[in-house]
Amino acid sequence: MKRSLPAVLFLALSLAGGEATSDEPAVGAHLPSGAAAAAELLPALVAYAELDAHPGRFLGRRVRVHVQAGAWVERWDPFLTRFGSEEFRALDAWADEQRLWEAAEHAAPLARLFVRRGSAAEWALSQARTFDRFELELDVRSVLVDRPWVEVSTVRPLEGGWSEGALIHAARAADLHAKGADPRARGELERALRGPLHESARRALAELASAGPREGG
Repeated sequence: MKRSLPAVLFLALSLAGGEATSDEPAVGAHLPSGAAAAAELLPALVAYAELDAHPGRFLGRRVRVHVQAGAWVERWDPFLTRFGSEEFRALDAWADEQRLWEAAEHAAPLARLFVRRGSAAEWALSQARTFDRFELELDVRSVLVDRPWVEVSTVRPLEGGWSEGALIHAARAADLHAKGADPRARGELERALRGPLHESARRALAELASAGPREGG
């Protein structure tokens, strides 16, 4: 995927589309009064895993989610939805909650995101690299085949995405821990945590670090 553009371009796109924005959407940030007022107008922030598990609860609503870019989808069946390939593109993305150092999670991005061709959202996401992290505003248009069908309306860049190196160290740590080689596993975890990982990933790695030795190790 292409290199990311500076964050200011993404924010300019959001402002041009008339969406409320803040300088930094991270939870708990201390915002100026004007930005705080704008933040109150933003849709609710939900875990994509919750949206995926209970899509009917969010049908017809606009929500915010945090995801990391995966790959563009070449072909898909839109079924009875509006999301045909003539008007939309589809991007698979990992939810923050996914443990990407586990092969099964890495191979199955939880989110499928639809962007209208020619839109600011398509332009913004087309510049993303694999594992680039974003806050997205999504309109939940349909629920079909047990999944939410969502359209991206606004794109904001976030820090804290995985890197290939961090994933390699995290995968090694998990494998060493499973074999009972905990001192070596801790060293790999320390290497994985050196980068600016987001909080969900840090918590999951901390749980791995604090877990007791596996039986039979």
